[in-house]
Amino acid sequence: MRRAFLTNIILLAAANLLIKPFYLFGIERKVQFLLGNEAYGYYYNLFNFTLILQFIGDFGLQNYTLRLLSQNRSQTANVVGAMNGLKIALTLIYFLLTLLMAWIWYGSTMDAGFIFHLAFNQVLISLIFFLRAQIAGLGFYKTDSLLSVSDRLILICSLGCLIYLPGLTDLLTVATFVWVQTFSLGLVTLFCILFIAGKGIKFFPLKVDFNAWINAFRFCIPFALIYFTNALFSKADSIWLQRLLPDGQSEAGIYAYCYRFYDALCIISLSFGGLLLPMFARLHQDDQRRQLLLKASMNMLWIISVILGLGCFFFSDELQKYVTKDMSEHSQKIIGWLALSFVPGSMNYIFGAFFQATHRERLLYRIYAGVAVLSIILNYIFIPQWKGEGSALVCMISQSILLLISSVFIWEEIRRIGFQFFRWMIFSLLTASIMYVVQKSTWGDLSFRLFILFVSLPCLAYLTGVLRPSDIREWIADTNK
Repeated sequence: MRRAFLTNIILLAAANLLIKPFYLFGIERKVQFLLGNEAYGYYYNLFNFTLILQFIGDFGLQNYTLRLLSQNRSQTANVVGAMNGLKIALTLIYFLLTLLMAWIWYGSTMDAGFIFHLAFNQVLISLIFFLRAQIAGLGFYKTDSLLSVSDRLILICSLGCLIYLPGLTDLLTVATFVWVQTFSLGLVTLFCILFIAGKGIKFFPLKVDFNAWINAFRFCIPFALIYFTNALFSKADSIWLQRLLPDGQSEAGIYAYCYRFYDALCIISLSFGGLLLPMFARLHQDDQRRQLLLKASMNMLWIISVILGLGCFFFSDELQKYVTKDMSEHSQKIIGWLALSFVPGSMNYIFGAFFQATHRERLLYRIYAGVAVLSIILNYIFIPQWKGEGSALVCMISQSILLLISSVFIWEEIRRIGFQFFRWMIFSLLTASIMYVVQKSTWGDLSFRLFILFVSLPCLAYLTGVLRPSDIREWIADTNK
């Protein structure tokens, strides 16, 4: 069972590493090119607004449902009925609060119909996660893996037809883009419902079970607050840009171009976090092995994030042509700051998984809340002066402070694993120096220089003692258990 579950997690990570970057750069990037910065910035701003509030409808309920079904297969009908009823109730509250907050925030400029449509898509996304939790909880892990990427595959096919087939490009508007998302998400939702129904489990009738709902709230509130506070400081950038700048929508569009590359990088660390959470949880009674796994994970992800983050920073002028039509120093700096944010941000995924696996969710959301408040204050200070650059700089500062605070609270565990800060810094400084020299050099083309870097730098990690064969063996050992 454990091995099957972990295999599913690995399949999920691999599928997302392949499909999501292709969607981001092959499809969504082209959509933004065709729509323009202002139109896409308008969509991006409102999309993030509905995303931040989605914690109300989501509420961490899928994690709770997965746990209940895994532990109480004999009570499947009762569990599903009660959780479905709670999900519907939370969804209605989400719709009402989203429209209310949009009216407060945007006032007379609010496009209620468009916001409702985006909120409806968020509900579908949340519902898919919820239904997938039921499928995984019943033990159908491979089906869960396939469903995890099916909406992206449908989007790729549908939008690919619109943007690449002759004569169809003119049909692409912001509204069409959102409707295609609705179609793909709705189709996957239907697949999930039909699959569950095929196993003899009915979505209806819904069950009102206040005792079950109270127990769910007790379990889910910390996870809901983690989601909300994390989204508040990591996804609110475009909202502040639109609010604080006269050309906010256009600037949000430029920022969306640049953020797409950061989003693609974060797939790696997000996949790491998804792998580590069940592994840390499985080792909750084995402190020694958990600490060894923490050490191995920190070392490996630090190497990956430093190489990729610094690489994108030093080569941001070359990279911007792949993510934006705005070939300016402005967009180059946004990409650079966001690339640096990836380094501390990656480690935060590991620490976030560790906090949750060791049942310190309340501490985690309090840390996130503090960083979110700081992020809001800094955005109000930096954005009016530096626009998207300021928002990207705030992202780097927020992620760095989050890493620092998290490290303080788990310092005892870090100290026990023999963490060697000096080796990390030597590797990072040497990597930065080598990349600077290579970036300034004129020998070979860009692809050749990057190839040399990404082959030689892991060797540097080994020579500085950051990468050790024992780390890899530790990962393999825990994965196979």
